[in-house]
Amino acid sequence: MENQSQAAVISFVERQYSKILLIEKTSVVLLIVGIFFYQFLNSNYTVFIVTGSVIGAITFFLLSYRFIEEENHETTGILNSIGFINFMYKLAYYSFAVGCLAMLGLVANFKGNILMVTSGLTLIVILFISLMTKVNDRTVIYNSSFYTRVLLFLGMLGYLALVDYGKI
Repeated sequence: MENQSQAAVISFVERQYSKILLIEKTSVVLLIVGIFFYQFLNSNYTVFIVTGSVIGAITFFLLSYRFIEEENHETTGILNSIGFINFMYKLAYYSFAVGCLAMLGLVANFKGNILMVTSGLTLIVILFISLMTKVNDRTVIYNSSFYTRVLLFLGMLGYLALVDYGKI
């Protein structure tokens, strides 16, 4: 039963991948606009952050079910194996989902939100490990969109955390 439901989610993600990416981009734009309004206009536009965070969390959770398959790929160690690379992507997408909820918690002043903000530490470790891999053509696996996601997300999460804790 569990394998059937997981297979259904995987096939849904593979079929609707382009739409899910469009929704991801929309949620990131909503988050950026919400952070801008939240910080610079000092107005109650948190609806952008709430909507962007919830949609982003759902989208990143769905994207974690996508498998990266690379055929002409030489494996020279455990860091370069397809299983490990899929694990890194899954871990990154889970960190993105938890981080989206952490952004929501930072704006809504949830208690104990620092535990969710630590998803940024996971993204830093993922960034470090992905840079350590010795792939002949790194752009095939860890492409620029992967690094853009990680760095943009770390920037937004770090900025909101610094604002929330009174450092900015």
